[in-house]
Amino acid sequence: MPPPPEERFSALSMRTSIQGVVDAVKAETDLVSLVSETISLKPSGQCFKGRSPAHKDSDPSFVVWPRSQRFKDYSGGGGASGDCFDFLQWQKGCSFIEALEELAGRAGVPFTQTHLTAEQTENLQRQRDTQDLLTCFAEHFHRALPDRLRKAWFVERYGLEEETLRFFQLGYAAGDLFETFRKRDISTEALLRTGMFVRFKDGSIRDFFQGRLMFPCWNRGKVQSFIGRRVHEEEAPWNQAKYLKPLTRSEKHPYVGENVGPKFFWGEGQLEKPDCLVLTEGVTDFPAAWQAGIPAVALLSSHVAHGDSAALVKLCQKAQRIVVCNDVEENQAGLKGALKTAELLLCHGIDVRIAQLPQGPPGEKVDLNNCLQSLSADAT
Repeated sequence: MPPPPEERFSALSMRTSIQGVVDAVKAETDLVSLVSETISLKPSGQCFKGRSPAHKDSDPSFVVWPRSQRFKDYSGGGGASGDCFDFLQWQKGCSFIEALEELAGRAGVPFTQTHLTAEQTENLQRQRDTQDLLTCFAEHFHRALPDRLRKAWFVERYGLEEETLRFFQLGYAAGDLFETFRKRDISTEALLRTGMFVRFKDGSIRDFFQGRLMFPCWNRGKVQSFIGRRVHEEEAPWNQAKYLKPLTRSEKHPYVGENVGPKFFWGEGQLEKPDCLVLTEGVTDFPAAWQAGIPAVALLSSHVAHGDSAALVKLCQKAQRIVVCNDVEENQAGLKGALKTAELLLCHGIDVRIAQLPQGPPGEKVDLNNCLQSLSADAT
């Protein structure tokens, strides 16, 4: 029998990082159970639906997704949305700090507002505001996705279904993000803090992601980062990389928030405790695996970087077995990376296997996304 929450999180009260408390509370809070205390929910496919308490709706318009721990009230043209803290704030009209304190008490995570200095409270609220903006950006990108790119890239090239696109809010960065959100009276300072914009020496500001497919990286109801995939040939040197992540704080970009751009594995926010977890490397491998009902995480590399090894081990300990499924290519970079990852996990007593994907035509790479599309085509 696992120890009670009070024992599991006894060390949290002295943590320097208050974000650790927030993460622990989110991990211990089931949004479906929380919402069900006041709203009658019924299962509907991969989500739960109920009547909106804010507006009269002829059909259930309040939706909760258990896998991502998100909710959205679609009544009245679309209303509240977010994670467990957002729900409590919306329901009770309280502040984020008050919602954190209440949910921490429910989860057995030691925390009260008296644990926070004024500076910590301000920093925590600033981090939360940044997460809220990143989540709003995902909705903007999703709405901006042109039909031609939706069809040519997400559907035909990657084999992703409309439900998958909606669930992850996959979208497109047209380069109008800064202009759009400044018109909503969001301060320039708050926008720059997200790492999604570049300020030049002349003071001008531009979107960092332009002309790219956007993959929001969700973590229990909030977007914590993005991956942008180039779809056009670019002349600008800073925009030629196939994939980009948001800016992080540096001497060159001191305006970016300190906690923006944390290291993550693409898909880790969707995991619970799977019997078998697939580790893959490509950006599109994860949503394709999720669509097929396969618990997976993308490392976004052929093998985990040394600095991320402890985080990967901790993640993999949630599963009974790990299957490393890297790309198959002529230079065998995927296989070499898979062997490194497997060796790391074996050293920590984790049951791990390496999956060998079929070879493709000479000179062509084969990844998990390709194989899942082939299996889907064979099934039809």
